[in-house]
Amino acid sequence: MAYKVFLDTNIVLDIFHRDRPFYDEAVQLFYCLDENKFTAFYSESVLTTIAYVLRKRMTVKEINKAIINLKN
Repeated sequence: MAYKVFLDTNIVLDIFHRDRPFYDEAVQLFYCLDENKFTAFYSESVLTTIAYVLRKRMTVKEINKAIINLKN
């Protein structure tokens, strides 16, 4: 059975910040995604929110690259 998982803003932000409390769990989640153990999706508002939060630490070019990698 294929599972579908919604990635909310906090889960996505966890993989970008090692200092967040659930960083390790988020990384494990994305490893499972890479292994096609389940399918994940997110809303457009998640993308805009993470772009807003990440702009404090990253350049626009880095944010765009991160979002493109997230889609893959």
